[in-house]
Amino acid sequence: MQTDFHYYAIYALARCAGYTPAKASTLAYASQYTDDADDGRTIYFKNGGSFNPVLTAHKSLSFANLTLDVQKKIHMSFHFLPAMQAEDGFPRRKLVTHPGCQLAEDTVKRAMDDINAPDGLHGLGIALHSYADTYSHDGFSGMLGPENDTESVTISEKGSIAKWADKVWHSIMEFFVPCVGHGELLYLPDTPYTTWGYFDYYRQKELNPLDNTPKFMIAAEKIYEKLGGQNWDKHKAAFLTAFKFEGSLEQRSNNWFRMINDGSFGYKVEVVDIDAEYDPLKWKQEAMEWTSDKGISKSDSFESSNFYHFHSAARKQRTLVLSKMDEAKLDVKTAPLMVFLWKFIGFFHSLFGANGRTSFTWKAVRRAAFRFFIYGSMMIVGEVGFYTLCKIGRSVPLVLVNDLFKFEWLVDPRLNLTAVWDAPIIVLYGQASLWMFFVYGCIGLFGIEPVYKRIKHSPIILRGLTYMFIILFMECLTGWILHWTIKYDVWYYGDKWDILKYTSWAIAPLWFITGLLSENFVKFVNRFEELKKAN
Repeated sequence: MQTDFHYYAIYALARCAGYTPAKASTLAYASQYTDDADDGRTIYFKNGGSFNPVLTAHKSLSFANLTLDVQKKIHMSFHFLPAMQAEDGFPRRKLVTHPGCQLAEDTVKRAMDDINAPDGLHGLGIALHSYADTYSHDGFSGMLGPENDTESVTISEKGSIAKWADKVWHSIMEFFVPCVGHGELLYLPDTPYTTWGYFDYYRQKELNPLDNTPKFMIAAEKIYEKLGGQNWDKHKAAFLTAFKFEGSLEQRSNNWFRMINDGSFGYKVEVVDIDAEYDPLKWKQEAMEWTSDKGISKSDSFESSNFYHFHSAARKQRTLVLSKMDEAKLDVKTAPLMVFLWKFIGFFHSLFGANGRTSFTWKAVRRAAFRFFIYGSMMIVGEVGFYTLCKIGRSVPLVLVNDLFKFEWLVDPRLNLTAVWDAPIIVLYGQASLWMFFVYGCIGLFGIEPVYKRIKHSPIILRGLTYMFIILFMECLTGWILHWTIKYDVWYYGDKWDILKYTSWAIAPLWFITGLLSENFVKFVNRFEELKKAN
């Protein structure tokens, strides 16, 4: 979940349950700050002493997220409380979280028992953050492991262009983002109005559709009850309206602020009930005195500040969660090798058409090798003919056609093969290195084919652009690989639009067209294989 729930919804729930604006504000800020306390550096005060903050979050792009220490002390302690429920055949499922799991109940109970302590409200805010996350993070763990591996993500309410963009983006995420939490899914589990789905590869199980709104509503009702609220039906409609509001995080937050201050939730509004905008630095700046030479001094009220109390409460929750995991003898281990193999096998799974990640057969491998051969053979013939096509295109007296062929497609001068461009068009002369068989086979099997399966129903313009970028990327990559291995430039570009030497923006329009034509190769191969199976 994001700021709209952890901050604004928590505030509204607390006010509906009878909390004063001041207490509700402290509770809501602590809840959201659990996602923002990502600076664990020791604070040294110029007037003596130091303070060690407790990390409850970590920057999403930090490699530290891949370490066991961060996964155990941050992800699992605050955002993915493990349900510790066994599931036959899937040992790592004990690590995933489930809505309102026992550990989530334990953290809230501890906080409620400690509510009258100086850090009581702060502790409850942190616990409610963790409790809410068990609903949105259902089925995922805070560890690096295959239990977080997703495939075939779908988003139902988006238009065709947005769906296409998401398909491409999530396809990239599936193969390149480490399986920590719901990292492969990005924001999908955290937006309250989204209906989506995915294929759980660890359990070979389709989870579609998943509607976030009912989950958010149940989480809100449970939290309302834990805060002592009664008669949920009185407030239910307003919260449903807020959760169904579609827009960016900023737009959703603004909508919550408006509803909080116009009495939509049914409590008596007081002046301004909440800060208009959440500021993650507010508590830290209030707790310290900043000197003119950019140093930090410890204020007299530091030990009674919200910042100090937050970290005190965070330490208590972390201690509780880690002790509970130890009591349950939970086998908390990262599985980087397993994740790598899982993603590697998953990639080839889509190529070989296997029914499961462990169901590969020699027959599936032979089918993939056959497709590789077809793509390599067809495209190497196409390259030989491409020389003549380029010369014809450059001779056509139409600027639009002429501009398509303005790229400078060259070969290593040490090979003395540039004379092919001087051959008359009538002789239909072309050339190609046998290395191109492997290059084109890779582009067809590893690039065009798997992407075509995912976006074949998308608009033609979007498909063409996708293929264009794939070919540009793979052309550049294979060009450098050949350069490093054989020490010759089988091809390179000499025009001013070249990209890292081995591809060029000047040829991008032709790759757009080529990608769409390549769909016919994929269809041909698929039909051939279907005929073989039928016979």
